[in-house]
Amino acid sequence: MKSRRLALWRSPRLMSSEVSRALASSGMSREEAASKLGVSVSYLNRVAAGTKQPSEELERALVAAFGADPRAFARWEPAEVGSMVRVARAELGITAKYLSELTGVSRREICHIEKGRLTPTRASLSRLSSALVAIADEKGLVCESSRDLAAIERANRIYGRQA
Repeated sequence: MKSRRLALWRSPRLMSSEVSRALASSGMSREEAASKLGVSVSYLNRVAAGTKQPSEELERALVAAFGADPRAFARWEPAEVGSMVRVARAELGITAKYLSELTGVSRREICHIEKGRLTPTRASLSRLSSALVAIADEKGLVCESSRDLAAIERANRIYGRQA
């Protein structure tokens, strides 16, 4: 199975709660809301339950048609994630080559992530964050950037189980 690029929401649970709140406050049934939004009821229910990522079109439609708070759909920018990887690597004193060998994520991909040119895949983020936290623990260091990456990965893990 090919790993897709991640949309890294700052708070996936807040997002799904906001979708549910906006739908409930509309006074419409889920069937009516799905029809108005141009999506299936199943897809809308999965987004509201927090098990499916909403498309950008659905996000815009929820904000426009149902008054959903656009801040609930905030994402981590690739540059922010890249900066965390770069800072963690620097704090731990490891090279991109060593991190690549340790994680199986190509050095090229790590460099593109660090420069903010690429959002990591689910698998890459999981491997990078796990390795960085393990290195920090092994060295007895407190590396907030590695812990932040792990927290982002954990928060967005709910979307990793999809095909």
